[in-house]
Amino acid sequence: MRLLTIISIHLFMLSAAPALENNEPETWHSPNGKYAIKETFYGEGKLVRGIFVHTVTGRTAVIYPGGARSLSAIWSPDSHYIALNADRTKYRGEAKLFRIEHGKISEIALPPKMDAAYYLSPAAKARVGHFSFESIRAVRWLNAAQVEIVSETERAGEDVSQHFVLEISRGEATIIKMYAENGA
Repeated sequence: MRLLTIISIHLFMLSAAPALENNEPETWHSPNGKYAIKETFYGEGKLVRGIFVHTVTGRTAVIYPGGARSLSAIWSPDSHYIALNADRTKYRGEAKLFRIEHGKISEIALPPKMDAAYYLSPAAKARVGHFSFESIRAVRWLNAAQVEIVSETERAGEDVSQHFVLEISRGEATIIKMYAENGA
């Protein structure tokens, strides 16, 4: 079973590398030039996957397996972290954080309660209905270990936009500041 898994991973990596070149995807290079995030298209070119590339060795790893309509990436100034934004549908978006260490990439979990729905008024929460828009997206790196993320939603005519400043240390993200759209 383990041998089959290893073979499958290597076959996928080999098949992903040529696909990166043939589809002319977006590429976001790290500031130090050692790494890149590339997107590959699938599903008749309507959906994308995110691929991490260690440019020195040519090794690749899938960091966003698919289901997004578009991706964007923002590198930390020191090239140790990446914030990946994915637009899943016209009305849904998500952000993921990753840490790069010794040429390997790992995902960093976002802290709990970053969903903007937590910040709706009690009246809007009480109304029955679906959210018409929900998105969490990384906006910018403030320094090598702090990233600003915005969580937005709209329900029953109430818009909420909550900003979070996260500090990343040892592979964990912690909220160190949060404020509504109007209050920096």
